[in-house]
Amino acid sequence: MANRFFGISNPRYMLEKAKREFGNMKSHISTDSIFNFFITAYHVKDWVKIQYPTLEPKCKTFLADPDLQMCEYICVKGKHLIATWKPYPFDTQHSKGAVFGEAMFGEVAFGESESYSLIVDGREIDIIALAQRLLAKWEGFFKDNDI
Repeated sequence: MANRFFGISNPRYMLEKAKREFGNMKSHISTDSIFNFFITAYHVKDWVKIQYPTLEPKCKTFLADPDLQMCEYICVKGKHLIATWKPYPFDTQHSKGAVFGEAMFGEVAFGESESYSLIVDGREIDIIALAQRLLAKWEGFFKDNDI
């Protein structure tokens, strides 16, 4: 039996899927699109580890990068809500914005848009910017390791 999941058969496909999920997230940011992107982007590692086992040490170092750690956190938080096996110094933040019918009067400033962010040391990390950095880092990892 071939090592594939429907049409997915290699790490490059998973990275391309992450890029498609990023496009979806950019065009319509929501809890679902954020979840889909970060789950896919983080689990590219699984395909690399299985198909390129000799890259395990490099992959481990790569995954220690702060942006990859934030990606892991979002992935774990989305799947499990609480990670009892590893403490993370991050948190997520969501503001509904002032979309009619979404917020109580006076709860948010009129015209304020919905926002999603990651909180690191009291600073807000833009989800879209983080996603762009992740894709660039995966591309660099693939290039450096001839994947």
